Amino acid sequence: KKYDSYDMYKDLYNNPTRKIDELRKYISNKVCQVNCRKGVYNWKIPYADMQPSEYVGRGSGFVINVLDRKLIVTNHHVVADFKSIQVMFPFTGLKMYDAHVVLWCPESDIVFLELKDTTLEIEGLKLAEKGENSDLSSKDLLYAVGFPLGYQNMHINVGEKTGEHFTNNGGGESLIQHSAQLNEGNSGGALLTFDKEPVVVGVNNAIIKGYLGIDFAIPVQRIKILIH
Repeated sequence: KKYDSYDMYKDLYNNPTRKIDELRKYISNKVCQVNCRKGVYNWKIPYADMQPSEYVGRGSGFVINVLDRKLIVTNHHVVADFKSIQVMFPFTGLKMYDAHVVLWCPESDIVFLELKDTTLEIEGLKLAEKGENSDLSSKDLLYAVGFPLGYQNMHINVGEKTGEHFTNNGGGESLIQHSAQLNEGNSGGALLTFDKEPVVVGVNNAIIKGYLGIDFAIPVQRIKILIH
């Protein structure tokens, strides 16, 4: 939803609990925590396959529709070099579900996962129609959804677009800079706008440690390019 500079957040502040609760209920089967384990070598059984360790990597993710499949988007750096991946959805309590990678894109820091149990009733979030960084205004209220610091309950933080950051990987790709506070564990989570329904505009992927409100997300256009 777009706001004039004078009444930025007025709608949210007038109905803070209602707005966040409404969003939380809507996305409970559309977002997840991503849990990863490294392989541990057993010197007593040198020829055996490495066994998964305790969870040593955690991030966030969200579901999208790709043709007739439900895929989970997260960051590449969340799942890279891990032995096994499990996800947990708010609507299933603390139950973990095995997932596997179906597409890697380290350059864009994006990975698509798929559940091994395809019968779980999850739904995909809608992606923004255009999805470029420049399509967002500082008048757009943004919601960062994720599972920070390894907490198993979903957190939703609110902010706005504060700038545009260009990566130095040679491709000139831009990131959305925003003020919806992120922490470790938010990586891979959805950055949403929420008017009539939640719409994904980005994938949260970076923070500057020691500074509040300087957070970054990959524009959703990057996901749409990978889909096509």
